Amino acid sequence: MAAKGVSTTSEPLESSDYYALIEHLERDGKYRWALFCVIACTMGLRVSDVKRLTWEDLLAGNLHFVDEIKTGKNRRVKINDSVRRKYLEYYDRMGRPPLEQLVFFSKRTGRAYTTQNINQHLRNFRQKYLLPVTHFSSHSLRKTLGKKIYEDHGRSEFGLMLVNKTFNHRDIQTSERYIGVATNTLESVYDSFQFK
Repeated sequence: MAAKGVSTTSEPLESSDYYALIEHLERDGKYRWALFCVIACTMGLRVSDVKRLTWEDLLAGNLHFVDEIKTGKNRRVKINDSVRRKYLEYYDRMGRPPLEQLVFFSKRTGRAYTTQNINQHLRNFRQKYLLPVTHFSSHSLRKTLGKKIYEDHGRSEFGLMLVNKTFNHRDIQTSERYIGVATNTLESVYDSFQFK
């Protein structure tokens, strides 16, 4: 936790750093945490929604409907074949737990991990794996998806619109702030015309 009055806005990872994180976690046998990172990023879910998932939710099909706790809105999320294979791989590596079991629960308490516990693990991974961000938390993974959407669409207005629609933001400016689009990047559009 940050000191009172100190802003600690989470930062997205670059795609290459995200994939490296997954590889490090897998290499170290931390499959549950690799799975957390895969779900939070590829589904673009908040930690409160990830913590509610059961194995049955993950393995049920290629479409998943999420009633978001924070907004109360229903989101439709597509799970692509590559991601689905990762879910199945981790399910096998984790001993094929009962389908009705929560994916992210503490064996000690039998309840879902707390958000604080999840974020503490992620901060530890940031240090251990030398991730090049200062503020890394569960929300960083959701932002990583937003940043990738924006970059995959040429850092365009259309890309921002897709980020906006994906996360149900109230306006494009919210999406810009969310993924860290710098004002000077937006101002560069005025440099389009150059005269000799």
